[in-house]
Amino acid sequence: AWHGDALAGMGALKILDAKNGELKSMRVADAYLGQGAGRAILDHLVSQARSRGLAALWLETGSSPGFAPALRLYESAGFSY
Repeated sequence: AWHGDALAGMGALKILDAKNGELKSMRVADAYLGQGAGRAILDHLVSQARSRGLAALWLETGSSPGFAPALRLYESAGFSY
């Protein structure tokens, strides 16, 4: 994700098989935290997964307090444990 010439964040979608995918290594640059970059990246990756016909999308993230914003983002997008 770019903001002008600055890299705001990144993420990747890994296709596991015909119906399953995994979100890989989403990151947002410190300067863009809390500005919607993470949501935009997540929405784009979910859209790409749907366009490829995936029925399930998995992700793995940490559970320490530093991951609380990421967990809230994923929960707000409908991901569950």
